[in-house]
This record gives sequence, C-alpha cells and structure tokens, in this order.
Amino acid sequence: RELAGLGGDISEFVPAVVEARLRRKLSGSEGV
Repeated sequence: RELAGLGGDISEFVPAVVEARLRRKLSGSEGV
C-alpha cells in the first residue's frame, strides 16, 4: 500500500486494533 492510501487505511485500521485490544483486556480481566 502506498502512503497516499494510509489516510483511509488508518481510519479503518486503528479502530479495529483498539477494539481487538479492548476485547482482549475485557476477556482477560474476566478470566474467560
């Protein structure tokens, strides 16, 4: 992917990573 496409990629990629991390933290804190 070129730098020109990073704007759109990041806007979709970052939220996905944050969600994944939050889900891991929640599942970890719950001991599931």
